[in-house]
Amino acid sequence: TFDLQYVFYGLDVQMLMYLCALGENGKTAYGETTPAGCMYVGSNPKIVAIQKNEGYEEAEKELWKKHPRSGIFLDNTAVLNAMEDGLGGKYIPVKSSSKKKPLVTEEEFGKLFVHIKKLLADMANTLLQGNTFKNPVKTKKKDSCEYCVYKQFCNNDGLGRRMESINLENIFGKIEPEETN
Repeated sequence: TFDLQYVFYGLDVQMLMYLCALGENGKTAYGETTPAGCMYVGSNPKIVAIQKNEGYEEAEKELWKKHPRSGIFLDNTAVLNAMEDGLGGKYIPVKSSSKKKPLVTEEEFGKLFVHIKKLLADMANTLLQGNTFKNPVKTKKKDSCEYCVYKQFCNNDGLGRRMESINLENIFGKIEPEETN
């Protein structure tokens, strides 16, 4: 699932990095671009059991339940309706009736892209300087060491780096002002 907090700390930046690159470099192929959103769909295939008398719609509904979508989207009704007419929450995780919506402004997308570029530049500089220290992250949902192929060799103390919990409303205030200038 998509969690903007993980993006902020540099853990899940791949999809947004692609969106940023497309916005900056896609003008030749696509003309003027505006980021519309970034959506994650679980890739772990789950079997959907349906009854013989159930049709395609019921099967599709069950499939979407087992593969929840999450992400952030541009706070623009015309753009959102172009993605899903009527905003029923079937294809994108945005419902017109919901108060909790993963929506950001174009300016906030810009701040996020600047922050991601700074994170990536800092990571590259750290590696160029030869620093490859272990600094795993642990959260309530994720443990960086869980699937690491080196965990039996690295002698990690098991503590890991803790991330401060940040919600969508506060995350853009945490992006350093000098990053956006």
